[in-house]
Amino acid sequence: MAINPFIKVLFLPVTASLQKRLIIIIPHLFGLVMVVSIYVFPLWLKFALCLLIIASYYYHFLHILLKLKKSVVIVEQDTSKNWSVSLFNNDHENIKIRVTLLPSSYISKLFIVLNFVDINGSHYSVLMTPDSISRINYKHLYIRLKSTYIK
Repeated sequence: MAINPFIKVLFLPVTASLQKRLIIIIPHLFGLVMVVSIYVFPLWLKFALCLLIIASYYYHFLHILLKLKKSVVIVEQDTSKNWSVSLFNNDHENIKIRVTLLPSSYISKLFIVLNFVDINGSHYSVLMTPDSISRINYKHLYIRLKSTYIK
């Protein structure tokens, strides 16, 4: 007998796991190596591109560490299939916002990218990896998304 994943609220705290950090670190390191190793670029262009890659890394790493204003710290779906996210706030009280899941969200066995939009048109993205939430919650999220939202 299969368990229905929709019978209870899905509460997913977002954490900065090792897999998430590696997803950010590895492409940025690869980009730096590629820019430095290309001989046809003048030195000033290499320096400018390296600065851009480092700035991108810093921004995305702060986002993964949940330190930015639009960093999502909790994702919830109630039994009525309504989504909400809680955003990071310096005052230690998270801001909860009702959102809509966008079809641009992505599911794979290695990670899940959830893209949301609120009623004001602000976009929020969340990266979920199997090591960032419990195995059962990851499976429930995977089943919910596969069965109803993302084809």
